[in-house]
Amino acid sequence: MTDVQVGDELILLVHLAGTNVRAYQGYCPHQKTILADGKLDGNILTCAAHFWQFDLSTGEGVNPKRCQLHRYPVKVEDSTICVGIPQDRR
Repeated sequence: MTDVQVGDELILLVHLAGTNVRAYQGYCPHQKTILADGKLDGNILTCAAHFWQFDLSTGEGVNPKRCQLHRYPVKVEDSTICVGIPQDRR
């Protein structure tokens, strides 16, 4: 798990066991804490600031359940990870 800057977007990249690389928004929707600073336990990411939790296999909130991480499309070509950022996203 790491974060990368893609244009103006901070992206969280994660490679979970048995899955492809996934890309999510890099900040917690609660108070914009950097998610890569959190703790990953299996598929569950716990935000370092206020302990919100997300299932990184889906991006869905675990605690609280009413939240969701934005997922970006990812393509891996050779050793390059390509993340699709919509041009109209603000």
